[in-house]
Amino acid sequence: MYLVYRVLIGLFLIGLTGCSSSGDFYLFTDDAPIPTLPVREINSAEITAVIQDIEVEYNKDRHLQLQQAKTFYADGITAIQLEFISQDIIEMKEARGLIVDLTESLLARLNQNPVLGVQFASYPFTSESLEIYIEFESYFGRYVDPYYIQWICMEDDIIGYYIFDLEDNMKRCWHVRKETYATSREIIVYQREAEKKYKESQKPVGAIFGAQRYLPEE
Repeated sequence: MYLVYRVLIGLFLIGLTGCSSSGDFYLFTDDAPIPTLPVREINSAEITAVIQDIEVEYNKDRHLQLQQAKTFYADGITAIQLEFISQDIIEMKEARGLIVDLTESLLARLNQNPVLGVQFASYPFTSESLEIYIEFESYFGRYVDPYYIQWICMEDDIIGYYIFDLEDNMKRCWHVRKETYATSREIIVYQREAEKKYKESQKPVGAIFGAQRYLPEE
């Protein structure tokens, strides 16, 4: 009886909307399948390949060891999180250069990848979508000189550079410098340009006649 009632209601509504009997007619029952939205497939293997390339390069050249990597999804790839450790001892200038170089290398490989490009929630992938943590575990910084960098934390496009007093639980505040990623990158770019200009200015000026020598005829 309930099914007959629903059929009558459907015919009545068709008559109200002016639909002709020659058109398509759909009858929905309680057992009808519910349409589902297509699921976007993410190529996680390609992300793993990019991250491993970065890990090997920065392990060999900059002594970083990757501890953990996570990829976050919501209608595409929205964020990537990386955690590194290192035994190096670095100061503020080196720490800034390290995080900028690592971020730029990672972004370049991600955005130039033809497979991943279309899978990002927004393209191009930017530093705002990266979370990078680098912990320096040197005992020298912990027990001898605490004014080296102990932890680099990049979240929400802000970088925090913490020295080794971060582990002193007796303190209510720690020595930390915070900058936007754009600021750190800008400082590194102009600092390296200035160093390059200075090195070029210190090159010895060659003699006017080079290696030629004038020997008078006898």
